[in-house]
Amino acid sequence: MKKMISGGVEWLEFKLLREFPQISHAVFLRGADFNLGEQGSEEDQELALDMIGAEKGIKLKQCHQADILEIKEAQEGWTLYEDYDGMVTREKGVALMVRHADCQAAIFFDPESEVIANVHCGWRGSVKNIYRETIQKMRDLYGTNPQELRVCISPSLGPQKAEFKHYESELPPHFWQYQVMPTYFDFWAISRQQLREEGVLQKNIEIAGICTYSNPIDCFSYRRDKPTGHHGTVVALKSEVKLLS
Repeated sequence: MKKMISGGVEWLEFKLLREFPQISHAVFLRGADFNLGEQGSEEDQELALDMIGAEKGIKLKQCHQADILEIKEAQEGWTLYEDYDGMVTREKGVALMVRHADCQAAIFFDPESEVIANVHCGWRGSVKNIYRETIQKMRDLYGTNPQELRVCISPSLGPQKAEFKHYESELPPHFWQYQVMPTYFDFWAISRQQLREEGVLQKNIEIAGICTYSNPIDCFSYRRDKPTGHHGTVVALKSEVKLLS
């Protein structure tokens, strides 16, 4: 990932996605807070739209399930949808935002069909395999070939801090092999394996590998600081693409 700064705002960009001029994206760091309803959050959301270069934005009241919303004919400004944890669109100029602190935010991009998705995935989302549901939705709606997908996963809770004392009742047995030490789990590896099982190529997966708990300067962490703020991970298909001559 590449760290960027402008006007005192810091964000991260994925190497895989920087190759494509038709999309814009950012993982905003701790200087901006995207908590719903918190003071200053609306200003940060407007700032995110400006930086992404979009006039329309979609945000979710996330619920740790595995339902994916298709976005069509978005309205000006920000629109909030409840009871979804992911969204897909091929509409240009629409920013899709996921809020997260320890959970993963995953951007999916199909350069062949020019379709994007943005997904919130905590451990419950991993158990429900929301990444499989996202890929299936993209395949059903747009004919996406998983081998063409680029998938990028934000900073999130790392293996050394992801403790599940009651994992035998919370996590399925096939997750247990991902223990890095007793009761601690590598959800980065779990996510990579789930994506690979759906046909995403190894070279097309970028995982930040930044633990939110262990990076208090840049990252919010619910486990470390609850209550805490939220990162915003935002992606949009550009309305206009300026090609270099």
